[in-house]
Amino acid sequence: MNTATRQLGSAAEAATSAAAIAAPAALKAAGATAWVPIVGPAIAAVSLGIGLWMNRKGPTQKVASTNIVNEAEPHLAANVQAYLASARTRTNQAASLANFDRIWAHITSPQGCGTPDLGNPGKACIRDRDRGGRWDWFALYRDPIAQDPEVQDDPGPLSAEALGQPEGLHRSLLPLSLILLALAV
Repeated sequence: MNTATRQLGSAAEAATSAAAIAAPAALKAAGATAWVPIVGPAIAAVSLGIGLWMNRKGPTQKVASTNIVNEAEPHLAANVQAYLASARTRTNQAASLANFDRIWAHITSPQGCGTPDLGNPGKACIRDRDRGGRWDWFALYRDPIAQDPEVQDDPGPLSAEALGQPEGLHRSLLPLSLILLALAV
């Protein structure tokens, strides 16, 4: 046998030995409870792949990020509905926009989808709901408030609206209301 053949045989033996050593480690990493001494490299690779698939974080990360936004979205919808049903004043507009901004800050924070623990699903959670995303929460829940064409200036401090009087109440009751308000304080 020449030297080249002997070296080739040595390389083949080394590869076989490496596969025999790596197979138990691959099976252990894959979570196999029993090891068969003769496992082909393809089976070992499949076993390793199954173990990695079963231990991946992706599905739990996706579920966690979905839960975060599923809990937040009804609050955003209620915020828009409450604003549109209220007196659409600058003060109410500012309060409603602050509500949206507070929820969005939470979504993007480490307590929400912005935590590195959520990996790519957390990033997608934010990206999909950011301006221009798949479900643009700014267009759905912020813009109807921020771009409200019917928003009005706040009523003056002594107007009937500011005192909580219903529309149509005769203005002659305004001085009486002011006196009663002063006596109550």
